[in-house]
Amino acid sequence: MKEIRLIEWLEEYRNVVQFVDITFTGARLDQFVITIPRELWNNTSIKGVGEKVRTSYPLFDDTFSLLTKPMKKHVDKLRADYTRSVPHYGRVILVEDKKRFEEEYQKVKELIETYSKELEDKVKEHILKTKTELMNHFVPIVKNKPPQELQSLLSLDDQVVHYVEWMLSKSLPTSTEIIERLELCRVYKDISRETILDSAFHHHIEKVYKDRKSHWPHHGYKQEELVFI
Repeated sequence: MKEIRLIEWLEEYRNVVQFVDITFTGARLDQFVITIPRELWNNTSIKGVGEKVRTSYPLFDDTFSLLTKPMKKHVDKLRADYTRSVPHYGRVILVEDKKRFEEEYQKVKELIETYSKELEDKVKEHILKTKTELMNHFVPIVKNKPPQELQSLLSLDDQVVHYVEWMLSKSLPTSTEIIERLELCRVYKDISRETILDSAFHHHIEKVYKDRKSHWPHHGYKQEELVFI
């Protein structure tokens, strides 16, 4: 009988509220770094720039993430308008709000896709800028001290340029690859048995939705009934 009651109560809760995780990945463009091929950085001995250009190198400068800020604002507003954060448990959404949330979610997703296409040219331009910086740094180094096993093959300047460009192409992503990493996603998760039996959850969920007239299933049970259900 108690198991039947628990199943019924769990179903009641799942008809009222769900956990939801909203993520917007790939927007921190300033965190993208490329790995410098060992064949190049092993020859780096120049101080200053050489110390910066070692095993990795930032693909974009520190301010480049500002370009994705408009998209992030839309995501933050979506999260704030339709979900609440329950301390120690995660973010939740009322089932009655899901239809409107899904409609708005699709709008934001379309906005991000449109903006991403507009952003791609700037990303492509900046990748080329980074490539030029690295070419300017490594071509003189390789020309002066080519890898021992390639000394006979890198006797001409254009051969050195092609070699460095080829090595860097292994690490440099395309603008399309960067843009495709920009992704808005939402994942729902049902309330678990453990959660509905936790009186602390009852307290927090009522507190975060104190401005909404919601009926919480635990209101229909006495505290002593919640010890096992």
